[in-house]
Amino acid sequence: MCLQFNLIYFYGIYKMNSTIFLHNVTHVDCAVVDPVTKKPRGLSFVPMFAVSGSTDNKEQVVEDFSNIKKRIKAVIDGKDDGYDHKLIVFRTQDEQHFDLKPEQEYLFDATEEAGWSVSMQYNAFKVIRTEKPATEDTYLDVIAKDMSEFLTGKLGLEVRVVIPHSVPVWPNGLPLLCSESSYTIYDTFSYTHGLPHSSSWGCQNVVHGHQSFVFLASEAFMPEGEHYGQDLLFEAQQSIISYLDGAYIVCQDHYVFANETQFVRYKTEERGSFELRLPADAKVIVLPNEPTIENITSHVAAVFEEQLVKANVCALAISEGLWKGAVLEFPVQEG
Repeated sequence: MCLQFNLIYFYGIYKMNSTIFLHNVTHVDCAVVDPVTKKPRGLSFVPMFAVSGSTDNKEQVVEDFSNIKKRIKAVIDGKDDGYDHKLIVFRTQDEQHFDLKPEQEYLFDATEEAGWSVSMQYNAFKVIRTEKPATEDTYLDVIAKDMSEFLTGKLGLEVRVVIPHSVPVWPNGLPLLCSESSYTIYDTFSYTHGLPHSSSWGCQNVVHGHQSFVFLASEAFMPEGEHYGQDLLFEAQQSIISYLDGAYIVCQDHYVFANETQFVRYKTEERGSFELRLPADAKVIVLPNEPTIENITSHVAAVFEEQLVKANVCALAISEGLWKGAVLEFPVQEG
């Protein structure tokens, strides 16, 4: 096998073209307008990056890893035109023009298609233009292509982005949080929400979301057969997943139901006003407090207390995205 290196002679210095790869640079939590249902859906993903360029003369690298990681993350997290914690809208050339201009509020109206609309500032959206309509099978590739071109333009290096399908890591170390557990189970769901009082600028967006997991650990007893305890645990898990998946979760202080429409309205000091309008049949979970992951986990524990007790659950964890969340532990029952 013969390896060939592309060397460039520049003012008496040889520079080599090279490609570096990076992973775990940033974790994107956002919402997308689902290509099939046309409704907002929570999405979380961890993009991978290949960055190509010529090595410099001093360090002899394309760019220092710590520096390029910071630059990539800053672009993706950018408040005005980044991707993280935005509502991602796909637009073909034939569809409604949707140019975002600074300091303006926009109405995204999907009333005819899916019965919902949202009014919010320009920097709560990320518009991705496509030649063909995005589909269920292609929308991650569409985001990756747009992100590749965007980063290439911003960083002055050639960047290629790959977005693997969003599969939560088998809950990192969570079994270790409950030493009493002998059986663990998890499954995934997605949801959307907004947190007007959050210190995180992105979390204040009324339509952002997460792809998440529910993790249950049990000291599984089996009084009625070999798999009795596990069956109860699976039933509890599926009940919780069915309850949360596809839901918009909101605090009662910001929620109004009127004229067969569900309204979510609030104003933030930093980002101005938001208003989301959902049809009467949209899945909305109304909490007495803000829909932080701590409050969502406590709410789920209360709603499904009977099933959790019956399955002898000793730990319940719900994530906000792929790698972070809240966990509750319960006393193990005897018997």
